[in-house]
Amino acid sequence: MATILGGPAVRKVQVDEINIWLVTDENASVEASLTLAPAGAPIGKSTLESQRPVRLGQRLFFYLLKIVPQEGQSFPKERLLYYDIHVNGQGLVDLGLTTGVKSITYQNEILPSLLIPEKHRHILQGSCRKPHAARKSKVAQSDQLTEADRILGQHRNDTEKRPTMLVLTGDQIYADDVATPLLKALNRKGAELAGLDEELPPRQGKNKPENPEAIPLHGRDRVLDKKEGFTSSHGKNHLMTFGEYVAMHLAVWGGIEVTLPAWKDVKDEIQQKRVTKSVGKGVKTKKVDDISKWDYEGEKTRTEQFLANTWKTRRLMANVPTYMMFDDHEVTDDWNLKESIKDALAKEGSLGRRVVTNALGAYWACQGWGNDPESFGKTFKDILSRHFSNMAAGKAAATEATLLKRNWSYCVPGYPVLVAIDTRTDRTYAKKGNQPKLLSEQGFKWLKKTLTELGQAYPDQREEQTLLLLSPDPVFGFKPLELKQEKVVKFLKSASTVVDAEYWSANKETYEEFLHALDDHAFTRDVIFLSGDVHYSYNVLESKIGAEAGGADRYFQLTSSALCNHPTEFGAGVMNLIERKAGRTPEFSYLKANGQNSVVNSDNSVGSVWFSNGLPFKAVCHFFDPKKESSYVWTYDLVNPKLREK
Repeated sequence: MATILGGPAVRKVQVDEINIWLVTDENASVEASLTLAPAGAPIGKSTLESQRPVRLGQRLFFYLLKIVPQEGQSFPKERLLYYDIHVNGQGLVDLGLTTGVKSITYQNEILPSLLIPEKHRHILQGSCRKPHAARKSKVAQSDQLTEADRILGQHRNDTEKRPTMLVLTGDQIYADDVATPLLKALNRKGAELAGLDEELPPRQGKNKPENPEAIPLHGRDRVLDKKEGFTSSHGKNHLMTFGEYVAMHLAVWGGIEVTLPAWKDVKDEIQQKRVTKSVGKGVKTKKVDDISKWDYEGEKTRTEQFLANTWKTRRLMANVPTYMMFDDHEVTDDWNLKESIKDALAKEGSLGRRVVTNALGAYWACQGWGNDPESFGKTFKDILSRHFSNMAAGKAAATEATLLKRNWSYCVPGYPVLVAIDTRTDRTYAKKGNQPKLLSEQGFKWLKKTLTELGQAYPDQREEQTLLLLSPDPVFGFKPLELKQEKVVKFLKSASTVVDAEYWSANKETYEEFLHALDDHAFTRDVIFLSGDVHYSYNVLESKIGAEAGGADRYFQLTSSALCNHPTEFGAGVMNLIERKAGRTPEFSYLKANGQNSVVNSDNSVGSVWFSNGLPFKAVCHFFDPKKESSYVWTYDLVNPKLREK
């Protein structure tokens, strides 16, 4: 009997196609159907081609079921639509997914549902979700995707208020910063799903292939070091194998349950370190565990608390179309931040290149495919399947080239239209210094071409259309902090990975080119940048970014971060101090929420954007206060916005 490992999750939705993502542990007979009522007659069925899985492991079969309407028809708008999936003849009810405490439906509904609006009225956004993020040693941080699930559940039957799009703007997983007990569990699960213990290319100066299973827990940073292109300061449990990357996605999406091992079961596998202390007139050296039992058990408790609620994430994604873009942590911290890092990670035959390939393969299978299904043809899928399904010798080079040379930007038509830009793989670098250009010449060509085509598709609709532009890094940053980062890097260039100096304005030439491209090609009155990355939330309004006629009238930067990774109390205090000392900021107009004097907030959050007739009128940040252990909101008026003076 086939087991569902991931999904169902609603991905790209249009009036002529609905795509449902699913992962099973065997090559099953799978088909999907759409109805107007839970027990109604089908108005759409999945295509035969989409019912053929892409095999990426001995027990990994990925489906993107494309449901299409009956010939000559479109799916109805402004009414709830229900879908069912049959796996080897058993529907979602028979499979037990729509009953019980962890049902993927709300309030005992028989089937999951979705809504295709004439124009979106309510969308959700968020970023940065780390499972073992700590509020206290043994208390996990709030996961605000559970708040998104609550919001959808609250409005599920109200077509005016129900969220109809979820936009995840980066760091959906943390591949470099992994809890020690979770890594052990993912390594086991990944090998089980892949059907093998993957061997990787040797390190620089070594001849023996790397076997991640043989590397001590809490010791992978000694293998994935700067020579290989890895700079994470939390990389002791860095993911390495394709199976591990996939298992992480499946775990945080709520599809699989992983059992975290107790300290006594892994103590002998922990990396050892030498410590030296003074004893009389001499010194004494001894070996100790690189992570203490106390810290291990704290990570285990927090991760278990996080995983206990991932079924709500699964339910959320089963009932709302979801679009995503990677940032760095899907692969590794500081991914391509500097030219030296990019060169090391792209080196032919290197360990770093293979790890990035594994990460991007998992990203495609679990995130990227559903964003833009038609852009991935049979040849692309066959290349990945031949390699990842058995890790056969000689197959890696084609897979590496296919994944590493691809640009992952995409566009989703609608009201508003969503344009998501890949600011990671398409980078070039300044002649002097290491500040990256987040888009290359080819990236700019794609963006300008896409905006031109959208302008032709939506002519004379400035007053009823909005452009959503997904940029993982905020386009308009929190300038008081960016200025301090700039000073640090100017004084010490090697600090760019420490202070994450990869914000748009770090490279002035590319930043201005990007803004001018928007000014020349924007076809809507309002442009909204949806971003995350920074682990604090804030919003910005810029009225005109160029002197020329045309372009948008208003540019909003809506930054929602983090879903589950707020800074420590010390870090939040530093942010508050920077804001208080900054005074007025001549670069941007920061939005003030109703009743608030502060413009930046470091608590975990998920964002909402509300529209009326295609135009934004309200933004809401849904926060969780870790001290009071309660939720609260900041509401922003986007029609008559309140601004902190420049």
